[in-house]
Amino acid sequence: RIKARCKSETEVQRRVYGRFVTEIGRKYPQFDATRHYKSPYAIPGDWKKYVAVDYGTGGEQGHPPAIVFVAVRPDLRMGVAYRGWRGDDGSDYTASDIFNKFIDLRGNDLLTLQKFDQQAKDFGTIAERAGETFLPSDKSHDRGEDVINTLFKNDMLVIFDTPELRKLGDELTGLMRTTPKTKAKDDLCDGLRYCVVDIPWDWGMLKGTLTDEEKRDEETRPLTDKERVELELRERRGEMVDELRPGEKDEGWRELEDEFAEWNERYG
Repeated sequence: RIKARCKSETEVQRRVYGRFVTEIGRKYPQFDATRHYKSPYAIPGDWKKYVAVDYGTGGEQGHPPAIVFVAVRPDLRMGVAYRGWRGDDGSDYTASDIFNKFIDLRGNDLLTLQKFDQQAKDFGTIAERAGETFLPSDKSHDRGEDVINTLFKNDMLVIFDTPELRKLGDELTGLMRTTPKTKAKDDLCDGLRYCVVDIPWDWGMLKGTLTDEEKRDEETRPLTDKERVELELRERRGEMVDELRPGEKDEGWRELEDEFAEWNERYG
């Protein structure tokens, strides 16, 4: 009952489980478990599938490895993290272990793109010898975090509600900007970041962003009554000022400056 009254996963973690989490300073504040967890469903055959591997040796000193799979609708306006895995804390992993786990998780899926952390040279070598093509990941935090937050903000990305992907949701909820990288629980987040950053999402669906065809339609359609009234008000207030062409001077402002100079000369 308490969960049902909570407005976000952050509030659930704080009120139900007593964890010290806050919306302020989160790396992924646009993720909301109440909206972005979905019950698993069969991925349609025409959806494109992507994967990214975040390499990790695990053990006491290293972070665990993680693998994230994302499927994207043909119109590139909706995606789902449908499968994932994070290694156990404290367990040791070799490059072969992680590659074999990838093969097991992939199954019969046909993948459009496979990304990996290019610093894991052994993993890349093993994959290449096995005939698997993995491309280097775009590891820019700023770009990747911006893509993830934009996707969640506009409900373009959801996560299957499975035990393994709940770990991803926990990371998205609890990861703070101030947490040092060496102590951050971000393995699945990094896998998701590598996976989604190079997908050619159709950002034209976002409010205020139109395709060229939509722009032409917008320019040629007749004004609504409300827009006509707003236009008349703006004209009366003098807000309709044409933009100057490159190199063109604003003579109106020149005249005002001359008038100010004249008044200052006359009256001080």
